[in-house]
Amino acid sequence: SRNMAAEERLSLAYRDLFEIPPQIAAKFGATVRELDLSNNNVSDLTPLKGFTRLQALILDNNLLTSHTKIPQMEKLLTLWVNNNKIENLTIFIDKLVDNTPNLKFLSMLRNEACPNFFNGHSLRDYNDYRYYVISRLKHLTTLDATPITDAERGEADRIYSTLATRETREEVDRRRDEEALKKKAALAEAVSSPAEKPARKKKQRKPKTKTENSTPSVAPDASAASSSSLPLPDFDVGPSAPGAAPPAAGPLFNNQGGDDDSDFSSDSEWSEEDDDVPSVLRP
Repeated sequence: SRNMAAEERLSLAYRDLFEIPPQIAAKFGATVRELDLSNNNVSDLTPLKGFTRLQALILDNNLLTSHTKIPQMEKLLTLWVNNNKIENLTIFIDKLVDNTPNLKFLSMLRNEACPNFFNGHSLRDYNDYRYYVISRLKHLTTLDATPITDAERGEADRIYSTLATRETREEVDRRRDEEALKKKAALAEAVSSPAEKPARKKKQRKPKTKTENSTPSVAPDASAASSSSLPLPDFDVGPSAPGAAPPAAGPLFNNQGGDDDSDFSSDSEWSEEDDDVPSVLRP
């Protein structure tokens, strides 16, 4: 009858509630099947355990998070949690699997855990979200007001059929986070100033290899010529391979006995950045 239908529906929307009054559950819990708590400040659903016949629950525009406690509601078929503070999809869906196993209609739009157009995500992200939720809630027929197709269910089973443990599901979440971080890093690299890039390339440039027959690109200098008769410093450059010819020291000693730095041209291939070269060999 009409009176019976009225008793089964209860609206507490727009009441500025921060919690569900226990007296409400005590008075209406045994009869209410549809409960509207939208547009409040509710963050704890524990008092809903008193609603033993609840089949539809509307919680849009509240303060629910991924860690909100959800009581056992095996008869619940419809749940709307649009525009809340739910960020971790895995944690929240795990709670629904454990406490609302017969859920058929779920809407999670405008939550960070639901990647879609409203929070700047792509269609591919949203489809992946749908596949995951479908694979976890086996009785679900409609997600975010869109009916679930057989093709979606088949794709969800194909992708997530191996998710048997909580650790594996958290691994999927971790992969998503890593991909998001990579995208942010790539964006930051793209907008970085062009002046920074050559500096990085200069540090990464490997020194050119000198051959025994190479000649130093040094302009003739009188001081260098006068000092050519001076003895070379005595130092150990390490053992040579058996049978190998001794290394030619000429290219390494362009400034023997001289104090003038002009012996080294601007094209010198050795610099202070070459950490592998002993300091005694540096100009």
